[in-house]
Amino acid sequence: MLASLNGESVFYPFGTDDNGLPTERLVERLKKVKSKNMSRADFIQLCLKTLKEVTPEFIQAWKNLGVSCDYDAIYSTIDDSTRKLSQKYFIDLYKKGEVYKKDFPTIWCPECQTSIAQAELEDKESNSLFSTLKFKVGEGDLLIATTRPELLGACVAVFVNPKDKRYKKFVGKKAKVPLFNQEVPILEDESAEMDKGTGILMICSYGVL
Repeated sequence: MLASLNGESVFYPFGTDDNGLPTERLVERLKKVKSKNMSRADFIQLCLKTLKEVTPEFIQAWKNLGVSCDYDAIYSTIDDSTRKLSQKYFIDLYKKGEVYKKDFPTIWCPECQTSIAQAELEDKESNSLFSTLKFKVGEGDLLIATTRPELLGACVAVFVNPKDKRYKKFVGKKAKVPLFNQEVPILEDESAEMDKGTGILMICSYGVL
């Protein structure tokens, strides 16, 4: 945008991301339908029809904000040219061995009956209780207060704040996870809040909900 204001010729097309669950939920809300009660083909057609109805207003909102895109070069993530380009590069990555299929834990929406992206979650703060877990470090113990004791099996590391003098002697050592007995590194990171719980943060590889 700054380059454009300086008189330079800038290619700045405008695009809309119309794929995925957000679009489906929008259509369900506006049209008061449920995708599970419709055939796949009918719901896709309803989505396409609804997008044609709402997209002009969406684009106008960006124009009103003064965003200096090229509104004569508008693309969508579901138009034929964009889908073709996306498929081309996916196939290219597959041929290079950069794409693989593997079982992983995922975030699941029980209402939509589908996995969802982290970006689609909204954080909500609520009151909870701490459970204090005893991790063995050599002959001593490290007490970790957590609100998610059920994620113990997913623990891959524990963090202490680099300014926290209480745990300096533990940094660089290994802590044994109770019940599961795997050893995990004790590392320093500022994300560990010294005044929260025991000041030690349990890092888990899944179970973010």
